[in-house]
Amino acid sequence: MDNELFIKEVRPGIFLMDEAHEATGYLVVGQDRACVIDTMNGYTDLGRAVRELTDKPLRVVNTHGHPDHIFGNVYFDEAYMHPADLPLAQ
Repeated sequence: MDNELFIKEVRPGIFLMDEAHEATGYLVVGQDRACVIDTMNGYTDLGRAVRELTDKPLRVVNTHGHPDHIFGNVYFDEAYMHPADLPLAQ
């Protein structure tokens, strides 16, 4: 599969997510909640993949508005990004 999602736990509770070797993001699972940092290209259902790793309350944060960091936002109800990056994302 060309658009495969690879996930590796690099430290306890910290997962590197690699989408098709084109973009990366992270899942950080804390004691009370979890955070997805960058949702990559959106090739795969990242929401489902994250829910297979944790059922904790979740926040999604984009580091900036480039497509390879935000297109996977479609799999989540909300995503946060600095307002200065909104024009780039649009």
